Amino acid sequence: LKTPDGELPDSPTVKVTLPSSTAKGAVAEVRDNGRGMSFQQLESSLKAGFSGQGSFDSLGLFGMGFNVATARLGRRTTIRTSKAGEVEWLETTIDLDELQRVDTFEVPVRRIDKGDLGESGTLVSVELKPDMATQLAGHAHVEIQQRLGDVYSYLLRTSVPGLSGDVNGPRGFRLFVNDEIVEASIPCIWSDERVSTYRGAQVCAVQYVDHPLTSAWACDVCGFWVKEPEPVECTQCGYGRLEHRDRRIWGWLGVQRYIDTAEYGISLLRNGRKIKSNDKSFFVWEDPDTGSTDVEYPVEMPANKGRLVGEIHVDHIRPTYQKNGFDESLQDWYTLKTVIRGTLPMKERTTKA
Repeated sequence: LKTPDGELPDSPTVKVTLPSSTAKGAVAEVRDNGRGMSFQQLESSLKAGFSGQGSFDSLGLFGMGFNVATARLGRRTTIRTSKAGEVEWLETTIDLDELQRVDTFEVPVRRIDKGDLGESGTLVSVELKPDMATQLAGHAHVEIQQRLGDVYSYLLRTSVPGLSGDVNGPRGFRLFVNDEIVEASIPCIWSDERVSTYRGAQVCAVQYVDHPLTSAWACDVCGFWVKEPEPVECTQCGYGRLEHRDRRIWGWLGVQRYIDTAEYGISLLRNGRKIKSNDKSFFVWEDPDTGSTDVEYPVEMPANKGRLVGEIHVDHIRPTYQKNGFDESLQDWYTLKTVIRGTLPMKERTTKA
């Protein structure tokens, strides 16, 4: 949710509007009340591979991912943006068919008078392909609302029964689909006040995780972490946009109040958004000597149903291009797995063997 200026608006709001019909010219829109973009930021944001909000401040909005995503939805995309205090909206249209016809990558920026100088934010409007309009019209908004309510649960909710502290959520963010507010999907867990005794020791139903890592220099261009004392430039891409940042793994692990075949596992969040939901790879033991694996959970009856859940924030780990996972070949991923599940197998018979 961070804006290019690094601050949140007082009441951050995003509104998604889906088409009501499949008629030609049907559009899908996403509008926010953020700080908007300057001319230079808008110009840069449309370049492939650029993220106007930085590699670590957000998930990245524009750049290559934006171009590919909007092209999948439709061939014509309009972007309108402005900062508070500016007298004009900046607007540009990416018409892929027209760009191919004239054989250019240049798109003009129009300036439109803005009545309210206090307004700010960005609007993205996509003229949908017929098949995309068919998919998004009708009752699709119900499924989309549910999906968004899960992915952005941490940002949308005000509290979670059974949890305390910052893991509840930051409060204040609102998300709408077709003018209907998106409700956060709330974890259904036993309270952190619930305690059981195991081998003479008390074990809480919720375990909080707060594991600081060594600070490092984050490259705002490629996302690489430089761990030299005072680097001048990124050792990966050569740019000098480096910022010294703290790194931390934090969140909670708990016990769900019901058992299910799929709805269990650990969700991983980056800047408040779920990148991986119900990840069950943390329940798999891999022998470092042989490479063989052993699924250690669920072991409850009925078989193949589980109830262990959690939300772990890993803002320092860069997601994959599709924003649906992380690069698991990196040391950061190995460190995460070590912090969450340790280095030894969980099942006693495996340990004794």
